[in-house]
Order: sequence, then C-alpha cells, then structure tokens
Amino acid sequence: MKYVPVLASAELLHLLDGLTAGVTQPLFSADDWALRLGDDPGAQQFINQMRQEWLPLTVPDEFCQQMMDFARGYLEPFAGWPHLWAHTLRVTGTALALAPEAGIEPAHAFLLGMFHDVGKLDELHNGGSHEQIGADVAREQLHTHFNRQIVTLLTNVIAKKSSPLNPYTRLIHDADKLDKIGATGIARRLSTSSGTQFAALALSRVEEDLHDFPDMHFPTSQRLAEGKRAFTEMFLAQFIRPGAADGLV
Repeated sequence: MKYVPVLASAELLHLLDGLTAGVTQPLFSADDWALRLGDDPGAQQFINQMRQEWLPLTVPDEFCQQMMDFARGYLEPFAGWPHLWAHTLRVTGTALALAPEAGIEPAHAFLLGMFHDVGKLDELHNGGSHEQIGADVAREQLHTHFNRQIVTLLTNVIAKKSSPLNPYTRLIHDADKLDKIGATGIARRLSTSSGTQFAALALSRVEEDLHDFPDMHFPTSQRLAEGKRAFTEMFLAQFIRPGAADGLV
C-alpha cells in the first residue's frame, strides 16, 4: 500500500516534511514538535492533538529519577536513541495515568515504562530479544531496592512472561500500543526516516497499526484510544492510495 497527497498543498507537504524528522532529532515533548512543525494551521491542529495524547510525566520518587537517568544513559551510546527515548517518555506518562485504574503503584508503573524497551537498540545492533534484555537490565538495577517478589513481577512483565490477565501486563500493553496511533503514533512512524520520500511507506504502516489496534483494558486507555483512532482516520483521509476504490483511502 502506498500513499500520496490528495492535493499537494504547500501546507500538507510542509507538515509531512516536518514529521519525517529522522531518529536523531531530540523531540522529547509536544513543545519540541511544535517548534519543529511551525505555526501553519495544519501543523497547529496536529500539535493540539499531540498535546492531548502526550500525557505529563511526574517522577514518583528519587529512586525512579535515578532509574530514568540510568535508562537514558543506557540508550545514549546507540545511534537513533532520541527516537526511542521519546517513545519511552510517552509510554511512561501514559502508564502513570493508567496506574490508578489498574491498582498499581505509580513507581511500579513508572519503572515498567522506563524499562519496557530499554533493550530495543541492543536487539537491533547485537541480536537477542529486547524484552529479555530489558528484563535482565531491570533486574540488575532493581534488585537492591525492591524485594525479590516485586523484582520478579516487574521483570516478568518486561520480558513478556507474565499472564495476559495480570494488571501490570495490561497496563504496559495499553500504554505501549497507544503510542502506535494518533498524532504521537503518526509522528513516531514518520520520524523513523528523514525526507518526505519515505512518507508513503510510513503512512502504510500507520494504516496497518490502526487496522490491527487491540482492545484496551481500562477506561482511560479506552478513551484515549477512541480519540486517537478518530484523529488517525482523519489524518489518513487527507491521502489517496493508488489502486484503492475511487482513489480514496
């Protein structure tokens, strides 16, 4: 599937050019994206939606701040780390928002967000399972702070070895999947490469993510998913896919 603009307006092309930022750009907040995208009406609409989706991240305690600093430092030696770090920040903020409904302590939700993908760039560069790498890294950092039961709980969730009915599993599942659609999901996909020549493939991935989007488990994640779905559909409707019926997506 390949997308092209319905109307090659300067505004739409400017937005696409801004979104295809590349993985090295330090776009760690909606404000960072606002500076990059500018003040065209289309860009402002996109940023307004992103601000609704990119939930605030409040560090629960000093140990969590230490783990946040560690996670960033662990990723920084790898090429493309800013793209993954931005995803980590968004997932962690969403996990914190879901924690009360899941009955999970904020610190535990925060640490799941911080470590859920910390092994991703290891996997890309050296092989292995990023889930297991992340669990091993988390265990090494957490074992002196929490008892064995809590460490096992958190690392099994990170390694994807826990029950799908576990509220911890459901929390990080929802927080992670929500970053695949909506303004944040679109920006995440498009910014994996720089230059609008890569936009068609990225938009196809966005459509796949929307089509395959799973059910959410909590009222807040369900509400966020509804808004993100609607925005994604609206955004994709600005494009045509050659060969599609009537030329419209």
